[in-house]
Amino acid sequence: MMRKMLILTTDFDHPLIARVHYLFDFLKMKRIEVKVVNIPFESEKQSITKYLKKMLASAKTTYSSSTTDTLVRFPKRSRVLGGTLSSVGVGLSYAIALFLSGFFLRKYAHRIVIAIGPFAGLPAILFLKKKSFIVYENTDFWTDTSKGLLQKKAVSLIERLCLRKAHLVISNSSLLNEMAKSFNPSSVLIQNGVNTRFYSYCSGLPRDPSITYMGSIAKWAGLDLALEAMPRLLERFPQLKLRVSGDGPDKARLERLVKDNRLEKNVFFLGKLPYEELPKLLRSSSIGIAVFKPDNFTAYASPLKLYEYMAAGLPIVATDIGETSKVMKESQAGLCIDWTPDGFVDAVTRLITNEELWKDCSTNGLNYAHEFDWNVLFERWLSYVESHLRSYEESHENKG
Repeated sequence: MMRKMLILTTDFDHPLIARVHYLFDFLKMKRIEVKVVNIPFESEKQSITKYLKKMLASAKTTYSSSTTDTLVRFPKRSRVLGGTLSSVGVGLSYAIALFLSGFFLRKYAHRIVIAIGPFAGLPAILFLKKKSFIVYENTDFWTDTSKGLLQKKAVSLIERLCLRKAHLVISNSSLLNEMAKSFNPSSVLIQNGVNTRFYSYCSGLPRDPSITYMGSIAKWAGLDLALEAMPRLLERFPQLKLRVSGDGPDKARLERLVKDNRLEKNVFFLGKLPYEELPKLLRSSSIGIAVFKPDNFTAYASPLKLYEYMAAGLPIVATDIGETSKVMKESQAGLCIDWTPDGFVDAVTRLITNEELWKDCSTNGLNYAHEFDWNVLFERWLSYVESHLRSYEESHENKG
């Protein structure tokens, strides 16, 4: 069994607990020595000179002094080999970041490398593939997050390169896996999941008449739809609350929208709640929402919040799109809607007024979530990595 791994990622320091954090914790539990190199890419514009000075100074400190093992035990703060190789994400700055990161990453070439997403996958493919077994975690349709034709083309090329050149591709949604298989036959599906014990459902607890969203506050999250529907819902359910946990680039705009429509008494932005408080929030809520705005990014996405809502016993109102629709129809944990205010109002009304429907959705979600506990999923993940690694090593021995 393998004992050492390197994880390359761009968002280990993201405030929301993501798949990479659960993977890291699982590998530590299996007594596998794991190192993490975090390479965040900032959108902040800065001069090339300033950028180079900052990156060289931080890289020298980070990679020359950090040789100790890393530890993560959630919800405590994680400690990683985190680099600060910042980049505007395109053009010359990104090329320079890749070139310099190659020097620092080569000393990890003897490890199995887990690359999370294209901006971590590219340096792994360019600098580590000759001596390392590369596992590419295909986490999102990243091309659709880019702005402008040139950026989209560049990210598309990077994604395709990672999919083609990795020794093993592991996708977190069935749609991503179908796409990955067209580029690389060594592609498997390991869906996202949930820590079922952490979010465990407690029957008998009082639940407020409330709708809860938990996650990034971005335009793709579709919260405009919920806000547009709230006045109509409040006519029938005056005590209804919409609670939003998280942060993101669209938060300020949505807060102004709430104020302009005089919804302050019923809509609350809770900010970045401590990780340990999230189960309490969900257990006191009555409906979880995942009404993503339809596009390629949300169609291919496998949202963790779906599984977390289910594990806490929350029926879900979700957009009838892509992977979200597939999970909802398999689980029968709530109602799928078209992305319209009428659809949202109708779904919320049905769940509030039909107790039997609410209980059925809650029970179905709980049963489904237990099939997607992180430990169960990552045992399968580890089995795939080990079997593909053995095949890779055997083929190289035969060639030798």
